Amino acid sequence: MDRHDSISKAVEALLRSEKTLEGRGQWTMQENGKARYVRALSVAGEITDARLEIHFYTREKPPKFNISLLAPSRIWALDFDEAHKRTNSLNKPSDIPAIVTGPHYHSWEDNRRFATKVSLPSRLLNARPLPHNIRSYENALRWFCDKTNIILRNEDIVMPPKPDTLL
Repeated sequence: MDRHDSISKAVEALLRSEKTLEGRGQWTMQENGKARYVRALSVAGEITDARLEIHFYTREKPPKFNISLLAPSRIWALDFDEAHKRTNSLNKPSDIPAIVTGPHYHSWEDNRRFATKVSLPSRLLNARPLPHNIRSYENALRWFCDKTNIILRNEDIVMPPKPDTLL
């Protein structure tokens, strides 16, 4: 058993499990036009410590947002920012580029190497480009939920918040 097995097996079991969104989330405005949305997740009717969290930057054009699965810290994430350029770690899978520009995602598979037997990685250091056909918030949310096995019903699709300024 390697140093990642214990925590990795728990995360992988969570990712394999169908998850449903629980409760009613709502956008809460934070500073500088950043809005936050959180929903708890359940597996087989039991609420877990996992949650879906979305941050939307209402003042940004083109749209900028991120979607994360936390359990309790980030284990899968999607960052949608056309202008963002990020460098992957030196400890990355060989099939992903050293630098990713634009919308990208951080999968557990690419980042499990940073877990220890008892703790999750503090940051997801490796990312892949988001498929080119994913270019809207709703498509990104659907794609993310499909990849993380979150059942997304039509009534679960929360539309982005309105900008907090008139400009």
